[in-house]
Amino acid sequence: MTCDDTLYEALEISPRASMEVVKAAYRCLAQRHHPDKHVALDNDVSNNKLILINNAYSVLSDPVARQDYDRAMGFHKQYGERRGGSKEQVGGFAATASTPNASRPFGFRPI
Repeated sequence: MTCDDTLYEALEISPRASMEVVKAAYRCLAQRHHPDKHVALDNDVSNNKLILINNAYSVLSDPVARQDYDRAMGFHKQYGERRGGSKEQVGGFAATASTPNASRPFGFRPI
């Protein structure tokens, strides 16, 4: 992950994600990338990943900070709904349900 990635990419969620999804993504990713679980591997990688996850959650879990971040990044525009919409939607978040084996764009199972 580079510093050019958005906070949404750090949490592997859509800019339209609800607060419940933000919280679930944070918990899942924080547990998965916690440095105590990667003792045998390079601790610096998991430490840096967890720092990015914590930073993303601190901004995206605060409604005012999230709104300011969205405006600064240009995410304040309306995004099309991912489910039940057409394939061509604003923001590049097209529905992938048409293919039966399509993988999800995020690494956790949303609520």
